[in-house]
Amino acid sequence: MVALLGVTNASAKWEKVYDLAATYACHVTKSGNILLSDYKYMDYSGGIYISEDQGDTWTKTDVEDFCYSQFIEAEGYVFAGGEGCVVARSADEGKTWEVMNFGYAYADYLTEDDIRYNPCYAMAYHKGKLYVADFNGGGVVYSEDFGETWTLTDRESLMYDVSAEKAPALKDEKPTKVMENFYSMVSYNDSLYLFGVYLVFRLNEETGLWEVVRNDSNFMGVNTNFNGTLVCGRSVINDGDHVPFLETTTNGNEWGEVKRPEGMLDNNVSTMTSDDTNLYVGLQQGGMYYTPDFGESWSFISEGLPQDANGTYYTLLSMVNNEENLYVAVYDAQWNGSSISGLYRMKKSDLPIVSVDALTMAETKVYATGNCLVVEGDYEQVTISTMQGVAHQVKIVDGKADISAFDKGIYIYALDRNHVGKFVKK
Repeated sequence: MVALLGVTNASAKWEKVYDLAATYACHVTKSGNILLSDYKYMDYSGGIYISEDQGDTWTKTDVEDFCYSQFIEAEGYVFAGGEGCVVARSADEGKTWEVMNFGYAYADYLTEDDIRYNPCYAMAYHKGKLYVADFNGGGVVYSEDFGETWTLTDRESLMYDVSAEKAPALKDEKPTKVMENFYSMVSYNDSLYLFGVYLVFRLNEETGLWEVVRNDSNFMGVNTNFNGTLVCGRSVINDGDHVPFLETTTNGNEWGEVKRPEGMLDNNVSTMTSDDTNLYVGLQQGGMYYTPDFGESWSFISEGLPQDANGTYYTLLSMVNNEENLYVAVYDAQWNGSSISGLYRMKKSDLPIVSVDALTMAETKVYATGNCLVVEGDYEQVTISTMQGVAHQVKIVDGKADISAFDKGIYIYALDRNHVGKFVKK
């Protein structure tokens, strides 16, 4: 197990930026516009909202609603993937939109109803092409003109044989192949990766075929590039330490893992993002964590995120970050109104210190002796956290903090953001 460090900065708290029923996807454009989609699938009355002033005011754009579930940005455009094989495109960072449809590429394989309700969860821009994948058996298409026209990639290499899953009595039947359903796609290290319910593919650009790199995707639906390593999580209930919490790769062939927070068995990851410093992970019902060191240490940063009466966190569906802030879209079903659902924000400057061992403590000497924590320097209080993340504020009197109420064990202390370390009470 790895250390789960307590919050050492009391101001590390999420604030709600905007109320929006059925909030699904969020995005911050290069110029700082914030985009938010509203997934009202019952009546298609949601759409895309924009804020051009850091979330102070919001405007509903005039784009036709197709329940948009993802945004990506490339070559001066913002693209939003929606239902009905729709991709909306904006050339002015989300202010105005035009709607394009790639459903005709599936005309020989899907019915009109299949196309009409076919969601686009997976999009990626790779080597001058916009790739999108459907979820109802169509496959993957690409556009070389930013969505004006579409070309279908090879379908056969995206299918899998389900005859082996049938009863042994049917073993002599001809193979039965079906198309995968796709959750995400990413351009990484000069290759295009595609994540389905069962399989993980990589596009062979010489042959035009999709090659299987893993046959145990199990809803590996979210990913991020953290300091040159592709980190992947599974968006499905799979509690327990029998499977890795997060999986990593740099080439698609060899895979490693990110250690889980100590004592945490929930592997249902609904969203991830990263910057040059940290990897941020949002769980389906378990709140938010972050790590600077691929899971060697974690911090639980969920204060301010909504919980139900049982203490279960509401679903975190989309997370992005810029230089100053973390943003997360919290989803609640549209019939519940907007009291929970909406966009939440945390300042990065308020994040707690996580990586204790990386800090040097030459300026201040701190050590435990008996029931006292001796602190050298002019400090009035210290934050002492258990390895499970429970934090306590303790006064310092004459250079000593009373730790008689603490059990024997390892603790984290924080005098301020620059003076953090471990001590052992014996």
